[in-house]
Amino acid sequence: MQHNTDPYAVQSVDRALMLLTLVSARGELGVHDAARALNVAASTTHRLLSTMAFRGYVIQGEDRLYRPGPRILGPRVEERIPHLIRIVRPFLQDLNATVQETVHLLILSGQEVKLLDGFESHHNLRVTLRTGTSVPAHAAAAGKAVLAEMDPRTVVALYAEGVPPSAGNGPGSVTEILAALGEVRQRQYGLNEEEVEPGVGALGASISLPERDLHAGLSIAAPTVRFDRSIAEKHGQALLRTCELVRAELRSAWDNEPSS
Repeated sequence: MQHNTDPYAVQSVDRALMLLTLVSARGELGVHDAARALNVAASTTHRLLSTMAFRGYVIQGEDRLYRPGPRILGPRVEERIPHLIRIVRPFLQDLNATVQETVHLLILSGQEVKLLDGFESHHNLRVTLRTGTSVPAHAAAAGKAVLAEMDPRTVVALYAEGVPPSAGNGPGSVTEILAALGEVRQRQYGLNEEEVEPGVGALGASISLPERDLHAGLSIAAPTVRFDRSIAEKHGQALLRTCELVRAELRSAWDNEPSS
């Protein structure tokens, strides 16, 4: 990799920044490719990438390749958000019609999930749309579902500097987050019982495609007077079916695109 020499540059920081640029540009990077690009020993790039993975800036897959981590939203995903919304919207609308409650599409960004799109319930007493807002991922139902699909080491790295407070009674420590994610894996969907907002319950499931740097999910939200575990179970099946269809559609659409 060609770069200008800066007499004030700290070499290790400079190399780490170049690695971040490479991972974001290519989408995935191996230790030996990184070493060749930086013209350094593989052991050097391994140490740098391991540190970046610990801090959540990259994640390492089972194929040993490093990809953009949850602390950075890869440029490819940011560019695809309008396309993501267009693909998911019909499925979201159908889910809204099925469960008759407010539904949202969310995407993970650092320690938060951003609400990108949604359809509101027609009940007089309902959860209003929160499109355009962000909430703590560890407290949101869909946020938990997205985090539950990640390697626990990545989750620990994401909260290495502490767990931000939530408005409700969400997990307050990394240990509590990991315990909650274990329950999510058993159920296949996340629950939020007034953890983000008093009087509001929600369930959420993941539509993530880690190979495409996409960490996102769908949620169903309702007033707590209409939300209990039996309703969550009933709506959970509809939610999981929808998420399965969405993932298939996203893979079909995005697998036909060239990787960056």
